[in-house]
Amino acid sequence: MIEANQKLFARLADAVGDLVSSQVLQQKRAVQTDRDGKRWLQHLDIRSSSHLLLSSTSSLALGEYEGDHYLVAVGLEVTTPPAEFECIPVNSGMFTAIVSELQVPLLRSMDLAQQLHEYVFYPLEGEVGLIDVEIVRRFFESIDVFRIDPTSGLVFDREFGLRAAIAAILGAPKARPLEWPATSLERLSYMIRDPDEQAPFHLLLRAITETREDSAFLAIYRCVEQLFPIPAIAELSDALGLSHPALQVAATIEQHLGWRRREDDAIAHLFGELEAPLIDRLLQIVGVVPGEENRSKPVAKRIYELRNQCVHYRPVHGTTNGKQQFNSWLALSDILLEVIQHLYSRYSGAFARPQNAVAV
Repeated sequence: MIEANQKLFARLADAVGDLVSSQVLQQKRAVQTDRDGKRWLQHLDIRSSSHLLLSSTSSLALGEYEGDHYLVAVGLEVTTPPAEFECIPVNSGMFTAIVSELQVPLLRSMDLAQQLHEYVFYPLEGEVGLIDVEIVRRFFESIDVFRIDPTSGLVFDREFGLRAAIAAILGAPKARPLEWPATSLERLSYMIRDPDEQAPFHLLLRAITETREDSAFLAIYRCVEQLFPIPAIAELSDALGLSHPALQVAATIEQHLGWRRREDDAIAHLFGELEAPLIDRLLQIVGVVPGEENRSKPVAKRIYELRNQCVHYRPVHGTTNGKQQFNSWLALSDILLEVIQHLYSRYSGAFARPQNAVAV
């Protein structure tokens, strides 16, 4: 508790600068906390990662307290939280723990130093100055805490919290800079609640929080990219009688032998497994003429070209075979989400089931 308060007031002291004497800054201060708040401060376990950092002022984290799981939203306005989220009041202990652990950003203003001087760093008469949490709270970005329904699929990956993070973003329109089709948002809502879904949620979270349409497409493309070695490795594993998941075998082979499947061949193989109606919709979006014998191959080739256009930024990728600059990124990404859902279901056996998986 002492360390958390020290971290919090040290950051405020840095912000007040030389407006306050060093003698006043060195006086001990703490957020006034009751018995219940102290238990939260002592026992709230907070976990975050770079995947949950949304911007310089907003982030998400996962919390655990007395067996319950919580999503912590910093600087994020979740206007329509999902039904599985119960918004709970942030008491003084929770606030102190979250600010010190997550380095919650300060709300910068022209008179920040003067406000801190007046309300926080005034001369103390006692040994320790207890500051009301509401006084301290107003100097930091907003903090909201949601208890996650333990029966929900949103706690399936409770070690990382990515499913719950996507649920929060789906309820926070301002955190989605792009105008995603309703079908995309509905599909994501279903996927994060499906305990059998194996798609890389960190990439899907990145996609829906991107500010550029082509960057969002690239994040979704990388979900497909993760599957590139799987078909061949799955066949090899069966032939050798290997019991390890194919994705693990592929990573080991690449690490020791440097083997990687050619990307153009890999995507052509995967798209060759898609159903005809899905290929037809992709053909319409990417604007290529299908071959007589293989309708999926030109789709795969064009999507791979678009990936190169995003990655390499070379003039040749701006136009391909006389085509104009592509500008239907979100429409393509919408269908690719369906492709991801189909392919990851098909190759679900290639992934190890998380140790902390819960059946719901």
